[in-house]
Amino acid sequence: MGKNFIDLFCGAGGLSLGFERAGYRCVGAIDVSKACIDTHKLNFPDCVSINSDISKIKPNKFKEKIRNKKIHLIIGGPPCPTFSTIGHAKIKSVKSKKNSNFTLFDDDRNFLFKNYFNYIEYFQPDHFVMENVPNFMTKYNGSIFTQTKNMIEKLGYKILNEKNLIFNAADYGVPQTRKRMILIGTKIKKFKYNIPEIKYFSEDNLFSKNQKYVTVKDAISDLPKITDNWRIDECEYSKSNNLNNYQKKDES
Repeated sequence: MGKNFIDLFCGAGGLSLGFERAGYRCVGAIDVSKACIDTHKLNFPDCVSINSDISKIKPNKFKEKIRNKKIHLIIGGPPCPTFSTIGHAKIKSVKSKKNSNFTLFDDDRNFLFKNYFNYIEYFQPDHFVMENVPNFMTKYNGSIFTQTKNMIEKLGYKILNEKNLIFNAADYGVPQTRKRMILIGTKIKKFKYNIPEIKYFSEDNLFSKNQKYVTVKDAISDLPKITDNWRIDECEYSKSNNLNNYQKKDES
């Protein structure tokens, strides 16, 4: 059996699916959205998927709900509301106070961000993966990123991919240009990590190796053509011939 992980701020389960395909087992997940959790339960029936505000469930209570299972990995993308323009203005006003020792971890609006690390501190998994937007690294002159690294080190973890933090989903065959910062942390000494090889390239890339980015057309051109006067919930998959490689993969 694979090693256990929990997915915080799980959404419908995109990260959960990826890690299960990599051999891990999702034993617990939490999200404030009922629709997301209903979807997560459908896709991961063996997982305890919890519809709740994470601040309302302490890590020890979460552990009880998943029947005290050993957790080897924590994944998730904690929201950080103060990335907004309004939040930035508020932070500037607070930091401008004379002799202020303010840090972004002290801002109440970042409680979800702190909850993520509270769970890591409590469960002490071997590894964690945290996803966020790229400007996480540069916002507020990089102070939030510096504080995050300090917090990670304080908890006894090392960032494995510190020199390669930004990933573009299109580089790995996803029909969407979507860049994300991904922090991969471990407390296992001498743990070996290799950056995933980029296999897809944009049209203007000299190193394309004939593998171009997958387009939206590549992904969905096999779906039935519908019009706005349809009044049905389901229809048969209509195209089974002349599928491209992406569509053949999706069929399987």
